[in-house]
Amino acid sequence: MILAIVAVVTSTKSVVLKPKWTERMNRIDQHKINPRKLLNSKWTAAKPSNKEKHFLVTDVEFDDDEIVVACAIEAIISKRTMAIDWHDLKDSTQWLAGWK
Repeated sequence: MILAIVAVVTSTKSVVLKPKWTERMNRIDQHKINPRKLLNSKWTAAKPSNKEKHFLVTDVEFDDDEIVVACAIEAIISKRTMAIDWHDLKDSTQWLAGWK
């Protein structure tokens, strides 16, 4: 997290230091996602396009070391499937966990 300190002058004699909350601190930094529980999880696009707001993770592929190598999500309204980097789901500016 980033914390900026701002000096606020309360009178001519004293200066008070107060933390200034940056935009990053005002939002939830990132979702914590367990890759094993990714399949069939529900997501809401933070900025929907083409009326596609709600999505379901329909496919997750793992390698021999149990690392996610591929992930696909499906738009509920249009049934359109697209590949996605599962790390993008951690970004709360793009995705919200669950259907909102």
